[in-house]
Amino acid sequence: MKVHFYLDDKTAVKTSILLTVRSKYSEKKSLRVGTGISIKTSEWDFKKEQVKRNSTSASELNQLLNTITLKTQELHDSAVRLLKIDPFPYIREELLKSGLLGRVISEEPSQQSTVRECIKIFLKDKSRTNADSTIRTLTTTLRYLDNFITDRTTFDEVCTKEFADKVKDYLFTHFANYTVKKHLVIIRRFLNWSTKLKYNSNPNHQEYYSEKIKIKVESIALTRNEIDAIEDVDLSLHPGLHNTRILFLIGVYTCMRFSDIVNFNPQKHIKDGVISFVVEKTNETLHIPVIPQLHRIITSETWYSVSNQKANENIKRIAKLAGIDQLTEGGIHKGGERHVVSKPRYEYITMHTARRTGITFLLRNGVDRSIVMKVSGHTNSRSFDQYARFVDEDVTKAMLTAWSK
Repeated sequence: MKVHFYLDDKTAVKTSILLTVRSKYSEKKSLRVGTGISIKTSEWDFKKEQVKRNSTSASELNQLLNTITLKTQELHDSAVRLLKIDPFPYIREELLKSGLLGRVISEEPSQQSTVRECIKIFLKDKSRTNADSTIRTLTTTLRYLDNFITDRTTFDEVCTKEFADKVKDYLFTHFANYTVKKHLVIIRRFLNWSTKLKYNSNPNHQEYYSEKIKIKVESIALTRNEIDAIEDVDLSLHPGLHNTRILFLIGVYTCMRFSDIVNFNPQKHIKDGVISFVVEKTNETLHIPVIPQLHRIITSETWYSVSNQKANENIKRIAKLAGIDQLTEGGIHKGGERHVVSKPRYEYITMHTARRTGITFLLRNGVDRSIVMKVSGHTNSRSFDQYARFVDEDVTKAMLTAWSK
């Protein structure tokens, strides 16, 4: 393992120091975390990766950097030797818990800063302590907000009911309720950040960008025959789809989230026929038995990581090739209305369908709810209830069908 320190923006007069960690025991090349230390660029020794001795705070800051280095090494050793997990998520979380790190904004807060300027500062700030995927999500949402502002737009203009309604109308026109709610949460997160750092002094955003949206996630779970069809379909003319099929089937047979599937490594995570895996979302350790169907895949196939968006596109193509194309009725929720649509069944299939299928299959076949929750990694009943309700709908449909004959 190697620890390095470097400046976030060496062209700036004042900037923050970033910590990077490299390790052969992680699937990712490096970890980058903000240290919470801000200095003048002229006071930084690029060769020694520390504060120059002639700086008045050199002794104190270099001691802190040394403490961070020692703590990072300690956490890395614990993760690799004792916990036997990917060290990077563990190091990031424990360093943030330790209080050694903090958020640094090199720009000085100013009530005259425009919204567009603050969006750039916000994204730069969050990039120090958030994963690249999170930054992409934040950027996408704030791009929609940026559509309604100019270089001179202030927070007083944005924090009005008229402006907020204009943004929400746009979102409801283009997205389903679930997506609109996610975008509004991110916009409020940005405005809360701006208020905390005194860029924004108008508190009305809490009211105007809050929206009670009824969310109903409509999805499907595949049948055993459909799972077999996906596993057996000939992809020899579509070799680029084979990797996605493997990832999807692993999801079905383990009930893992997609974010965990792409990090799953049989050599690292399987011992005595059981998968032991630390979930990225909850940091909980799962213990999942390796069933024969999964064993066949992991002993005969290799796979690589792919983006969730690309995998979602590919699994629809695979399902279409597998003949899962019967018309299926579904709904899209926009505003306060549900719009009924009928589409080929493969259009409803995503990588999350694998997890839903695995959980639903276990419930349909009588596996106790508490056992299924241990396998799936659900820590509360509320989020798990959507799967139980899904099975209840099967019962309702079966009874209505039976009595209609």
